[in-house]
Amino acid sequence: MPGKVDRRNHARFIVKPGIFAVLGPYSSQMGQVVDISQGGLSFQYKHGNDKKADIYEVSILFDGRSENHTSPFKFIGKAVSDVEVRTKNPFSTAIIRRFSIEFKDLTYYQQAWLEECIRNHTAGQVDSVQISPSL
Repeated sequence: MPGKVDRRNHARFIVKPGIFAVLGPYSSQMGQVVDISQGGLSFQYKHGNDKKADIYEVSILFDGRSENHTSPFKFIGKAVSDVEVRTKNPFSTAIIRRFSIEFKDLTYYQQAWLEECIRNHTAGQVDSVQISPSL
């Protein structure tokens, strides 16, 4: 977006299919992780009537095809954005949103786990800020 300043401190990476994020304990939002970095992640989910909060517990889950043996892995994070994204299906009535979260107070073990996750479960670095405008 013109004039948009990217304030991220870490490179973002596109996540391969099969990795999901679940927010808790006060929310049941779950969706496919879109990108991840050492500083946070974003995922898409089907909009529901969940409670909004500033701080979340985030669990990262892998589907059954993944060879990851440390799943689920949990982080504490701060909500950064929650925007509606355009669907490619003009007949869909589902509202899809993209939720971004910044990790907080990572332990050494969590940082190492993220490095391994990025190394083994991503398809390359995100080149630019890619925010879909709201409908």
